[in-house]
Amino acid sequence: MLKHIKYKNPPAIEVLFEIFFSETQSNLTLFGDFYQKIKNDYPRQEQLRNVGFEMNFTQGVVQTKQINQGNMMRFSKDDNSQLVQISQNLLTVNKLKPYLGYDSFKENVKNVIHSYLELTKPKHSERIGMRYIDRIQIPESDFELDKYFNFSLNFANEEFSTINGISFKVQLTPKHKTHQLSVTLNSVISSENGKSEFILDTYDTFILQKETSEDYILSVLDEAHENIQYIFEAVITDSARNLFEEEK
Repeated sequence: MLKHIKYKNPPAIEVLFEIFFSETQSNLTLFGDFYQKIKNDYPRQEQLRNVGFEMNFTQGVVQTKQINQGNMMRFSKDDNSQLVQISQNLLTVNKLKPYLGYDSFKENVKNVIHSYLELTKPKHSERIGMRYIDRIQIPESDFELDKYFNFSLNFANEEFSTINGISFKVQLTPKHKTHQLSVTLNSVISSENGKSEFILDTYDTFILQKETSEDYILSVLDEAHENIQYIFEAVITDSARNLFEEEK
């Protein structure tokens, strides 16, 4: 298993876990019953209308379709640093800054899953997704891409040698080959003069084909995190790692 690398200044601005279920035993009291179980950690609540999109990978092609999950409830910490959202067949956990590491995030997901499964008793879980959105700030505005990222762009014609922005996306089969992974790297306008910023968006999906169990869901989450961490470390160079300050 890949070593869990922790950084003093992790670039993650949002981490998402989501799981889609089928044939749940939820009823009109689901939102209230669930809130009673988590209210000490997530005291704030807000009702939403849930219209989202589902991504599927088929023979290397990404297919997107709109999903109407009906009514949805959002629960959050007082500082909005972590959110939980539920509907009849969907559970999501979002961690915003500050990101405290995977072990902390997994423990929060575990507690929320336990409460949701206890109430809804779904017969099947259909798909799990895990997503990391990293904001990588470079302390210079004029540099070669391969100083901070493990790829470069070279043009033979000097008239096109200045790069004003990049947008890069790839879908691939990751380390755990039963998963699918989408990786996007985009440059964005920096909020500070003399610096450059990039958004690295890594989304792992796993199609479930067996009955639901808490241990199995968490094992898939471990695989998804390992896939994402492997890609993150493969994309960046030591110069980028120095910006985040690895904990020893």
